[in-house]
Amino acid sequence: MDKKKWFLYSIYAVVLATFFVYYLFPTERLKMFVIAQVGRINPALRVTVEKAGLMLPPGVRLQQVQVDHDNTPLLFADYLAILPHLKTLLSDRKRYSFRMKTDEGEVTGTAEIDGTRQVTIDAVAAGLKLGGLLFLKHLSANHIEGILDGKFAYVAASGKPEVLNINLDINNMAVTLGTPFFTLDQVRFDKVHSDAVLRNQRLEITRVALTGEQVEGNLAGSVSLNTDLMQSVVNLNGTVMPQKQFLENSGVQVSGSILAGLKAGGGIPIRISGPLGDLQLVTR
Repeated sequence: MDKKKWFLYSIYAVVLATFFVYYLFPTERLKMFVIAQVGRINPALRVTVEKAGLMLPPGVRLQQVQVDHDNTPLLFADYLAILPHLKTLLSDRKRYSFRMKTDEGEVTGTAEIDGTRQVTIDAVAAGLKLGGLLFLKHLSANHIEGILDGKFAYVAASGKPEVLNINLDINNMAVTLGTPFFTLDQVRFDKVHSDAVLRNQRLEITRVALTGEQVEGNLAGSVSLNTDLMQSVVNLNGTVMPQKQFLENSGVQVSGSILAGLKAGGGIPIRISGPLGDLQLVTR
């Protein structure tokens, strides 16, 4: 057989193999594998995937992905694409890129698994619309709007606690109060910045900075997470400084001298504590 025929047979074999891989791929097995892996990370998490398959460039595409925590919806994504870095597949340190698209925005990042089974994930959230996020609707009686940008760094190693570092920026945040404050039914912030670390089911919040025309302030504290998220215990302390616009909109009459005195004293000390489902705010 001459070289031309060998070449044509080779092309035919590649096309045929591609057809079998991409059109006859066992998508049900892939879906079950992904679901099982998430369950190993946290048994309380439940993942449903409508459809799974391969994609070009070479990778895996999961469609209509929903994540629940003890039957509480946390997230719904139109699709999640996972692409291996081909040069790393035969090495001890395998690397992947991923992209998740939702109606609320997108999350992109990379994941790395080394020979010791240490997992490192770095992710960036861009332009997430808070009003549509499922878990916020279930965690708060107040309706929350805003645009979230964030960075997440996760590390899990054998014999060591999992660590997740979180840095968030929320712009144009609006909280519609379930119970109005005097005549005020909505609080707005120009920007909210937060830094936190999640370790051993405890979220250490090192900083929450609030800026805006209504309220400014700083908070810090912790959240002890519970399997039932609404029973997670919150303990935040800090100070807030209500601005003149906030007081006017709420119908509270405060003189300029009192406002000046509050600013000179660093604002109003507050504490937010209790179960997530029944938070209490106390001024001191």
